[in-house]
Amino acid sequence: MTDYLDKLAKTALETIDSGYYKFKNASISAPSFVKAVESQEGLGLITEVKPSSPSGGNLIGDKSATDIIDLYIDAGVTGLSVLTEPIHFGGSLKNLNYAAQQGLPVLFKDFVLDPVQLNVSKSTGASAVLLILALFERGYAKLNLDEMIQAATDHNLEVLLEVYDSQEYERALQSKAHMIGINNRDLKTLEVDLATTQTILAECKKDRMVWSLSGVYSEKDLKFLSQCGADACLIGTSLMKSENPQSLLKDLLASAKSLKRKITS
Repeated sequence: MTDYLDKLAKTALETIDSGYYKFKNASISAPSFVKAVESQEGLGLITEVKPSSPSGGNLIGDKSATDIIDLYIDAGVTGLSVLTEPIHFGGSLKNLNYAAQQGLPVLFKDFVLDPVQLNVSKSTGASAVLLILALFERGYAKLNLDEMIQAATDHNLEVLLEVYDSQEYERALQSKAHMIGINNRDLKTLEVDLATTQTILAECKKDRMVWSLSGVYSEKDLKFLSQCGADACLIGTSLMKSENPQSLLKDLLASAKSLKRKITS
């Protein structure tokens, strides 16, 4: 049965074939996410530029991506995640390149299936790239997972490997990904449940940095995810939709700094 992740993967393949992933600006290199989170006081807070989404529609309104990036940086976030997928998420390679010029770690957030996307990750200045384990296990990618992780590492890109359940998490532990991201949004159904992070980290060991992705709206959410064992949280939709993102981000950052991370075993 085809689910939403299959739809996103098929669109990604069409976008790759269209020649979209080209960008020439090879002199920029954003700093390490691993080092930034490790040196962070409290929980790492990574904020996302997501102009639209399948579940939320148009999120950016009349705001500009560069203004949003500037707002995040001025607030003092740990790093940035920038959607580059253009069809379902309104992403842009130019937005990522602008973010990479600002001096913080930057995640290339897309549906990576082909090494050409690693090339453009590097040329736009990203410091890390998202890989989704399920897409490799479903056979959509040009390389297998280990090969793609090695190719990213050869580009001096850190890898955030995204998983959805305990079984995927256990398989991710066998990889050489630098970080594991637990997505609280199931891309099969688009439903969100913060307990996904709780369940996985309660059942499985933790041997590297773990991010909790999606569904964070409040200081209470951050405290919950920190207690579950997350080292960092990625926040996108709640900030993009907020009528007062400055105030929300100020509160979230204050909360994140007060929380203690659990040491990786």
